[in-house]
Amino acid sequence: MYLGLYTFKTKEECEASLLKPSITVLSPNGGEKWTVGNTYNITWKSTGVNKVDIYLKNHDSGIDCMSACLSLPGGNCCEPCGDVQVIAKGVSASLGKYSWNIPSTQKISSKDEILIQSSIGESCSADRSDGYFSIVSSVSCRDENSGCTISNLPCCSGLKPVSMCIEESNDMCFCVTCGSICAPCGNGVCDKNENKCNCPEDCKKSITVISPNGGEKWITGNTYTIKWTTVGFPTSSSIQIGLRDTRYDPNLGSGETTIVNTTNSGSYNWTIPFQSGSMILGAGNVYKIIIYIDGGGPGKYDESDYYFSIVSPPSIISFNYTETDAYGGSVKFSWTSTGADGVRFVIPCYSGLSIKYADTGADFFCGESDRMFLINNTVYLKFTNTSGSLINTTATLTPVIGSTNYTAYSKSVNFSIVAVPSITVTSPNGGEKWTIGNTYDITWKVSGTEKVHVDIAKFDTPSQAWTLVSDILASTGKYSWKIGAAWPYLSAGDNYKIRVFTYPLPPSGGWIIGTNYDQSDNYFSILEPSCTYLKNGITESFGTTCGDTRYNPVFDLNKDKYINVLDSSLLVSHINDESWCNEMKNSTVNPCLEATSTVGLKSIENQLASISAAVSQLMEAIKELMKR
Repeated sequence: MYLGLYTFKTKEECEASLLKPSITVLSPNGGEKWTVGNTYNITWKSTGVNKVDIYLKNHDSGIDCMSACLSLPGGNCCEPCGDVQVIAKGVSASLGKYSWNIPSTQKISSKDEILIQSSIGESCSADRSDGYFSIVSSVSCRDENSGCTISNLPCCSGLKPVSMCIEESNDMCFCVTCGSICAPCGNGVCDKNENKCNCPEDCKKSITVISPNGGEKWITGNTYTIKWTTVGFPTSSSIQIGLRDTRYDPNLGSGETTIVNTTNSGSYNWTIPFQSGSMILGAGNVYKIIIYIDGGGPGKYDESDYYFSIVSPPSIISFNYTETDAYGGSVKFSWTSTGADGVRFVIPCYSGLSIKYADTGADFFCGESDRMFLINNTVYLKFTNTSGSLINTTATLTPVIGSTNYTAYSKSVNFSIVAVPSITVTSPNGGEKWTIGNTYDITWKVSGTEKVHVDIAKFDTPSQAWTLVSDILASTGKYSWKIGAAWPYLSAGDNYKIRVFTYPLPPSGGWIIGTNYDQSDNYFSILEPSCTYLKNGITESFGTTCGDTRYNPVFDLNKDKYINVLDSSLLVSHINDESWCNEMKNSTVNPCLEATSTVGLKSIENQLASISAAVSQLMEAIKELMKR
């Protein structure tokens, strides 16, 4: 409808314009037998189509065609080629059916299909019957006595007599059309008792191609099984298997070539060559197998119902991987291939290994071979190896045709996945007391790194850190450190931690504990040497006795309840005996708490020891003076 500047459409036209065009033939859809002179409904369903054209296409000749016209998306449908008959054009698609009265002049045929496509002026959409149906003649039976004829009886088609005969009298009724029904086997006879048209025995023989029967995709250079079945023929019957390229006349070498002459075994394993006779193979979905039995002829051959494909072998042209900075660091896999429907991209599974798509973060499931990738593709993956050791692995690319993986044409690349570094400090890990001048082992556990850096940190205000050793093998798992033997010269304290880093050192701000560095879980202490500790203690508490706040029984070495020159003299006599100093440092004796008598005796003993030590020192001093 047109009004002024605006064009209006009906509701049906609007709905059709919004839907993606589609047509589905419902009936006839394969196997039906329609009789000349009768009326039948051709039915379909459609969306997005306004009008349709209906055709009858016949395949009895076994010669098909490929239209030179190409139906492009959004364009008009091409006129069908071959043995095609127009049934109707411009039929409203919304009706969903068209009643067709088969004319009496209609050709009898056994391989027909209905083709329905959108009319000119619409975006192309088309469909055809899924299988062949038959158009058969009406059966006429005649009473031998009266000559009465009854027409339009159900009829069998081809070589399978299933027609029913109707009699007018009790006499034998002859099927006058059995000649066409049973041809080329001769006339049949209508048996009034069984109510059917009986054909000669030869009509019960048949041969049927089983595989390939349409839709298969076979590859040159590979071996496949051609299969067939026969009824009424012995295994000794001769079989000739041929290949038809339906683009050409089968009478030409380019249209049909003989594969093999064999016997009626039901199967033949065929290794597909790249050329058979003058026929070049690999053209795609244009082929049919035809099998002749006992020389062929009517009723002694069959061919594939639909086209199958013969294609060249698939090929992985290139398959590469590179480490890249893309997506924050990833591995780029890229490939090109040809001759396949897709490829399988598989990486094996390993304990401690996870794989993700770098661009989306989604999991890439290792070991799976049922996912299809494009034949030309690029995939970015991120690997995380927490196994603690290097993983040497292989990525495999396998071409797929249909649902078959063609592993013979696979390609692989080998690569390694480095373990994520892991470091754990095991000693000192908190609570230890290490004395200046002694040697201790700093220990750690590590994986995924070759070398480490070790330092010590004092957590104070401000905190400080000093390198102990750098660029050493991580696998040793330890470093022996004599405290104070060399720089750094550390003071005593109870707020130290050991830190172990991967080497080279991680960047500032990139420290990840447990991964590229670790430190003691808690503080450990560094202590002064015991003799130094006693010396400083005696100095700080000199002149004190029991009851004084600065008195400490640890520094009262002679345990006489006084910290004085006698204690200093006693320490001087053992100043290089760290073992003795350590014993005195750890002594728990407190003379201020002992009984008087015991204290008195010990006091005398300690005083005598102190006097003896002092005398010895004095004598040594006199000797030195006399030497001068």
